[in-house]
Order: sequence, then C-alpha cells, then structure tokens
Amino acid sequence: MTHLQKLDFSGVNISSTVPYILTNLSSLTFLNLRFCSLHREFLAGIFKLSNLRFLSVYGNEGLTCYLPSFTWSSSLERLKLSFTSFSGVLPASMGNLGFLTTLLMSDCNFSGSFPSSLGSLTKLITLYLSSNAFVGNVPTSLGNLVQLFDLDISNNQLTGPVPSSIVNLPQLYLVDLSYNLSNAGLDLSANKLHGQISNSVFKLKNLEFLDLSNNYLTSINLTTLDIFSNQLSEFPNFLRNQHELKYLNLSNNKIHGHFPEWMWSTSTTSLKFLDLSNNFLTVFGQHPIFPPWTRLQVLDLWFNLLQGSLPIPPVSTLHFYISNNSLNGNIPFSFCNLSSLQVLDLANNNLSGSLPRCLDNFGAFSIST
Repeated sequence: MTHLQKLDFSGVNISSTVPYILTNLSSLTFLNLRFCSLHREFLAGIFKLSNLRFLSVYGNEGLTCYLPSFTWSSSLERLKLSFTSFSGVLPASMGNLGFLTTLLMSDCNFSGSFPSSLGSLTKLITLYLSSNAFVGNVPTSLGNLVQLFDLDISNNQLTGPVPSSIVNLPQLYLVDLSYNLSNAGLDLSANKLHGQISNSVFKLKNLEFLDLSNNYLTSINLTTLDIFSNQLSEFPNFLRNQHELKYLNLSNNKIHGHFPEWMWSTSTTSLKFLDLSNNFLTVFGQHPIFPPWTRLQVLDLWFNLLQGSLPIPPVSTLHFYISNNSLNGNIPFSFCNLSSLQVLDLANNNLSGSLPRCLDNFGAFSIST
C-alpha cells in the first residue's frame, strides 16, 4: 500500500513491536499508533518519512527509542510521544523540525538540558516536556516561540531563573513550571499584564522572587494555594486580599505563634479546605465561637502547639482534626450543633470532663486525654 496516506490504529491492542514495513510507506502523511500496547524499540526510520505530518505513539509505555538527528527535510507538524519510554537527550537538530505546531513529550525518560535550538521551532503552539529528568536552565531562546499558547515544563530538575523572554510571548496563555526551578525568580514587571494573575504562578514550589510591578493587574485572586512543606515562618501577607480561596494548604512549615486576626476576614464565603497542620501555632485566635468560613468542610490543625480551650469549627465542617496539641478543658456541648460532622479527631490533648452524648452520632471520632 505504497500510496496509503492515512493510517489510524488508535486504541487497537496490537501488543507487538512496530512492524518494519511502516518505514516503506513513503506517501504516509498521518500515522496514529496511540495506546496500541506497542513495545520494544520504535523504528527511527519512521521519522524519515518525507511526507509525514502527524505522528503519535502516545501511551505506549513499553516503547523505547533515542531520538535520531533530524538532518533531513521533515514535514512533521504534530509529534506526540508522551507516556512512552523514549529516553536520552534531545538532539540539537530538533531545531530543524521547523513545521512543528505541537510537540508532546511528557512523562517519558528524557534527560539532559533543553537545546537552545528549540527556539527555532517558531510555529509551535503547544509544548509539553513535563515529568522527565531535564536539568539546567530554561533557555532564553524559548522567547522566540511567538505562536506558543501552552507551555508545560513542570516536574523536572530545572534550576535558575525563568527567562523574562518567555513571559513576553504574545500568545502565551497556559504555563506550568511547578515542581521545578530551585532558587527561582520570576520577573513579570513592566509588561502589559491585565486582569487577574494566574493561579499557576503560585504553584512554583521554590519561588523566591516575584515582581509584578508596572502592569495593569486589577487583583490577584486565587482559588487554590498549596505552600506545604516549605520554610514559612508566618502567614503570607498577600492572603489579606484573597476573597475567593477555596483550598488553602500551609501545612508542614514553621509558622509560629498566633493565628493572625486578619485571616478571619479571608475568603469567608468560599473557603472549603484549610490545612495548617504540623506547624508551631500556639493560639487559634480570640474570635467568636464559630470561625466565619460559612462553607468550610475540612479544618486540619493537627500537630501544633495550640493551648487553651478547644476551638469549635463552623457548622458546615465535615472533618475536624486537632489532635496532638496542648488543649485543655471540657469538650463544649455546642459540638452537638455540628450536624454535618463526620470525623472528629481530638486525640493527644489535655482535655477533661465528660463527653457530650451527641458524639455517639458522629461517623468517626478519636479522643484521648
């Protein structure tokens, strides 16, 4: 079938090696081998098919290959290699694939540094290189990708700053740099950013410097914020102005002292999950009995240094964890008003007195002196 132009085996359980005959289909423009249970080594000769524009081996986890040197004229526009066992370094000759608009190579075994020649792929719209073992800096040449819309280089071992040339890309909409970039700084100053800053910026695990000055931002409204397992010693001050948080996790840090009074005004009608466990908090605050979060479902204060009487969570709470603190006194009868409560963990405190009978109705609870 030497005149065959399109071959689509997507989802067919072929469960074999890649047949060598595919390298002879010189008229092929479209080859989809997605999720075919292919294994062993992919045939590098398929890359050399001169008319091939679309190639996908996505999801064949047993398929291995080292990328060849792209020294021939290639028509490839979309290349999808994600969730395979392709490995090795990216050859500098990848810059010769000048027609590429989509390059997906996430969740493979690639290593080494990004070649600066990636900046020659000026037609790229989508670039996914996440969950590999890439090291080194993000090349400034990526700032040449003026058509780029999606960029995901998360979950690698990259270091150094994020080049300002990337944030100036005119079409860039989605960026994921998380679980990366130790000692990272991000300078977004003096651009034309407007509206709200994206939540993804605050997922940079080791972000140390962020400059948003001289823009047109109206607000920084987050819905989800994870800063667990870091070295925070206090509550981030920018939380004062967050009114739409739904999920806030500051666990496993070194936050000391009092719960700040201004936090009682933060996201009062939206917050559903609050995890402050494994810190050094001593006082949860001098607020009325019920904290003001009207939609809170999970409140986790486990393993702190909280003293005084037992705080009572909002009536919406489903799970309340406050074990391994230094609380004392009785368990208030007002706990009986928490009709939605499913899990209550008060273990390893200094509580005393009798238990309210209503606790028999709870789904699960743990209490010890």
